Amino acid sequence: MQNMTLSIPKGPVYRKRYGFMPNRRVSKEIDSLDEKQDCQRIVYLMLSYEFTHEIISALDFAYLASGVNKNVADILGRAHYLNNGLRRYDDTRFLILKFLECGWDDDAGAAAIEKMNTIHSRYNIRNEDFVLALCGFIVVPVFWIENFGWRKITDKERQAWYNFWIKIGYQMGIDKMPRSYQEAKSILDTTYQNQEEFSLRSRELGDATLAVFINKSDYPFRLVARWYYRAFYEGAMCQAYGVKPLPMWARLPVFLGIKVHAWMRKVLNFKRYPFVVSEQKLKSYPDGLPSVDQAGVE
Repeated sequence: MQNMTLSIPKGPVYRKRYGFMPNRRVSKEIDSLDEKQDCQRIVYLMLSYEFTHEIISALDFAYLASGVNKNVADILGRAHYLNNGLRRYDDTRFLILKFLECGWDDDAGAAAIEKMNTIHSRYNIRNEDFVLALCGFIVVPVFWIENFGWRKITDKERQAWYNFWIKIGYQMGIDKMPRSYQEAKSILDTTYQNQEEFSLRSRELGDATLAVFINKSDYPFRLVARWYYRAFYEGAMCQAYGVKPLPMWARLPVFLGIKVHAWMRKVLNFKRYPFVVSEQKLKSYPDGLPSVDQAGVE
């Protein structure tokens, strides 16, 4: 641990043990914090140190499934999404990761939330659609960490993650938000299990979004990217996108590969530590990332 502080949010900066192993002091700091008052710091530590890969992977999956919601699929189809898919993905990823990293007390984080509100205001999005999306952001990353993480998520981390997103919901003007993580999970499960009506645009949207995920992938992963992402299609997602779920024999190698990768990261982590949003590379911005104000397809 170095004797310096971060402004987003304030706290010590950690380095890997021996240059390649996770630093146990990160989880110890999380244990010492309050899941409500310190949720910005806990979420920052989760994103930037403990679960960078897991959180980004989960947010990708939530984005990939966005066309399942009929109203959202209708809006994205009318908004020329199909012609600007990669840029929209990169902008969304950049803004979400920015306020996860910074929180709302930092100017950059507050600006990212405000920018997201500005983008949403262009469309007729119902409150129930906002609630469903919020539940996805609350539940899917926790599910991913629990099933594919290099370590299990703690109760404090789960509650801090929930508290953080509820605060984001308030700042986005969302009403009737879930009162607990379990309620968010129940809303998400019930909605998708009982969904029978899908947008006429969903199939085209699903194809276009999958193409974005394949095209953003680097070689050699791009060669298997379609197989990888399709392994997670099931239930309402398959119905909306007009595809059949892959057989378990085809999905199992993907799940095992993710598990092996997680196990390796317990002892070997060669990624940037801490992860810094402004240092990521996005294909829509080959010359460098935009400012928060510049993000967002018009």
